[in-house]
Amino acid sequence: MNTNLAVLTFLLITGCGTSEPPLPSLNAQSSFDVLAIALQDGNPSEKAQAAELLAKHHEDKAKSLLSEALTMDDAAVRLHAVRFFALHEYEEARDPLLTRLDDPDLRVRQEAAITLGMMKSPQAESLLAETFTKTTDLDMSLRTAMALGMIATPAAGEALITRIDDPDMLLRMAILTSLGELDPLPLPPRVQACVADKEPPVRIQLAAILWRAKENPEATKLLIVLLDDKEENVRFAAANTLKVLKDPTSLTKLQETASKDKSDRVRSAAKAAISAINDE
Repeated sequence: MNTNLAVLTFLLITGCGTSEPPLPSLNAQSSFDVLAIALQDGNPSEKAQAAELLAKHHEDKAKSLLSEALTMDDAAVRLHAVRFFALHEYEEARDPLLTRLDDPDLRVRQEAAITLGMMKSPQAESLLAETFTKTTDLDMSLRTAMALGMIATPAAGEALITRIDDPDMLLRMAILTSLGELDPLPLPPRVQACVADKEPPVRIQLAAILWRAKENPEATKLLIVLLDDKEENVRFAAANTLKVLKDPTSLTKLQETASKDKSDRVRSAAKAAISAINDE
């Protein structure tokens, strides 16, 4: 090997010569300035690592940089940035986060939905509702349902109800859980129809959230129906919620349940509900 070729080979192996000097190894002790340079000028792996380290170790300084990182080309960088803002609210990140609901990377879209929900951003409500009603991905549907529940506005509730009869049981449960964050809980016919859902966990979830509709007489009527459910856990949940509602119109059915239900714990729950009503 001639001398010139040997030198060139050495330069290529060591990363020296006319190329930019390599970035120092990144770790938890790396300074903010080093990580900031890596985020802007590093290779994809270095950018992702820099974003992660900035998020973990430089919370106060990193907000502006990671807000900009939300629109960078590398999906891993955007994901670390979104996760950072899930923990540290930063108003300036809201608009970039809104654009991530259409991110080409599914993980980024999912995390952005949850983060916007946690921020309770009014500007996110319509976009989250649109995303929820249109997406066909189950994980994205679950996360946008959760986000809409965090925002907990009437409009968010309307969006949730559009898919309350979805074929997937997990999504139906997530929708009911999120609807339970609204006060008062809306009880249109499609929500009331969950009393006959084929899956017991969905009926249990309905029973658990009906206390949010305490001023609506339909809530008590639905719970009375659920006291006759074939599943013990559903009847138990219904009796417990009736204890919270303390509606005298449920006394007759509760007395029947307290004396005739085949489950000891359902009978006990019914008796507790009766006592709560009588103590009013």
